[in-house]
Amino acid sequence: MCTNAAMPQRLTWESKNREDSAFRDFIVRALNQSFVGATLQSLDGRYIYIANLPDCWTVSPDSEPDEPSLYGEDLGLTLTDIRGRVLESGEPESLMTTGPSERRFEFVVNRTGSGATSHIHTTIIELTEEHRREQMLRALLREVSHRSKNLLAIILSIVSQTARGATTLSSFLPVFRGRIYSLAQSQDLVTDSSWRGAHFRDLVRAQAAKYLDANDVVLAIKGDDPLLSPSEALHVGLALHELLVDALAAAAALGVRPDIRVTCDTTGDDPAQVVITWTHATNGMGAPADESEADAFASVVLNRITPAAVGGTGEVKRDGDHFTYLLTFKQMPQG
Repeated sequence: MCTNAAMPQRLTWESKNREDSAFRDFIVRALNQSFVGATLQSLDGRYIYIANLPDCWTVSPDSEPDEPSLYGEDLGLTLTDIRGRVLESGEPESLMTTGPSERRFEFVVNRTGSGATSHIHTTIIELTEEHRREQMLRALLREVSHRSKNLLAIILSIVSQTARGATTLSSFLPVFRGRIYSLAQSQDLVTDSSWRGAHFRDLVRAQAAKYLDANDVVLAIKGDDPLLSPSEALHVGLALHELLVDALAAAAALGVRPDIRVTCDTTGDDPAQVVITWTHATNGMGAPADESEADAFASVVLNRITPAAVGGTGEVKRDGDHFTYLLTFKQMPQG
């Protein structure tokens, strides 16, 4: 892409007593520490000086350089044409191009001086890293958009399912807020890890933080501590929230302290199989997350939503005194 390039005015100053050789060496050293190269040509195209030429191009020691020998036939002829137009119009032009190894450059061609002191000055600016940063930013924005849509879909599902199990606004709001809090806690862990995910133990502690003291012995976490992907963290976190709320409700109904045990076991690799086991005491009350309970959303989360989201299975087991939930899945590859 070739465009007319207005030259920005920059402050310059030089001593009247400067030595040309020292001045030239200073300029060359400054260029070598930058991503900028420069060439100086006579009006007929002969090269007078080349400084800090990017290492993807070379100057042949056996002949005088010209544009095609320096930059290859295609780019060289394009630059020759630009030089001709700049000579004719006196206006600078710039060219954005892709060089060897997909490196990105901007050439700015300008005519300097007048009469016998007139020359063609070309500045070569490497934009490879800037281009890569732009690509990464675009990819990040697409990923943020994708994750935002997923979060909105989860929130809409939570709103709908919570509303079905609520008879009044006052009964709806605390449950809804608790579930949104669960999503927020999981999302904070994912964001803090630069979108890599969340470790299992951190996820359990984050979900319990609203309801239990950090040193509370009623919650025991054992086993492995795998890094769950962002999607796994959100959905496992939501399941942990439902289990925690049910366990605390069961304990409150009995007037006893909760007794919760959470274990995570991983086996194999590439991908590893993860088995999360949650157990809490019910003392014969049954499982609040069972299908027979009025709040069916917890059951939907444990038996359908979370297992489907992580590509695994969820299983509820009950005996007279304990409720057990097993979530089994293959870990998603970490990107």
